[in-house]
Amino acid sequence: MALQKISESEVVSSDGYRITFSAHTLTYILGDRYLIIPIEAPGDAQELRVLLSKSSAWMENGRSCNSEGTLDMTILRAKVSHALRFLGRSFSFDR
Repeated sequence: MALQKISESEVVSSDGYRITFSAHTLTYILGDRYLIIPIEAPGDAQELRVLLSKSSAWMENGRSCNSEGTLDMTILRAKVSHALRFLGRSFSFDR
């Protein structure tokens, strides 16, 4: 899975997903659906703490999706890790 840097806080994968982050959230986008994952910057503002255990349900147009989507947290964690490393960010996970 090749990544392309869009900005200092956004990458797009050749697999079709996109990851962006702001001061308090990381967003995993796949097609029209997305997950919002809270992040913290404890102590050193350069290190992000990704709170996977508090991620939202699948969202679409600002609302929870009516249909359930399958999500493998191990794969999501790997994709987020890959994206943040690609952007040169230090990080850790809550689990």
